[in-house]
Amino acid sequence: MSKKEVDATGFNAQEKRFPMGGEASNPFQIEEIDPLAEDPQMVEPVVGSPKDAVELEAFMNEMVLIRISERQHENDVPVAFVSVNGVNHPIPRGVPTWVKRHYVEALEHSRTKAYDLQLTDPQDPSKRELVERPMKSFPYMVLEDRNPRGRAWLDSLMRQAG
Repeated sequence: MSKKEVDATGFNAQEKRFPMGGEASNPFQIEEIDPLAEDPQMVEPVVGSPKDAVELEAFMNEMVLIRISERQHENDVPVAFVSVNGVNHPIPRGVPTWVKRHYVEALEHSRTKAYDLQLTDPQDPSKRELVERPMKSFPYMVLEDRNPRGRAWLDSLMRQAG
């Protein structure tokens, strides 16, 4: 097997050219990325059974009825765009909407920060401090979840997200 020199972009490094005329950098030998290498740390182990993974995928793709709270401030966007694995899903505020469970998980993990100005010394109003307050980007409520395991899943998710 002859060694074919390629660079990190996959273009031919022997020619030292990219399609737009740039110079190739950091060439390596194709054998250096052998997927059958004996280094077991290169491959992430599979945890659980394939059946568990299929069941989890099915569970996360079940539909759940939610409602994102109305706009609280004039700067709040009227529609939440939630992305999971590169798929964007618009969810209007204040309207009951059926979404896949994995979008609910993304909403729960979506956080923003607000800041409160607090007096550190009531006798001296010039001594103030900004206090950070994390909060959900899009507060929501689950209106209907037809899976009996759904409530326990949501409770666990909310504890994790803090």
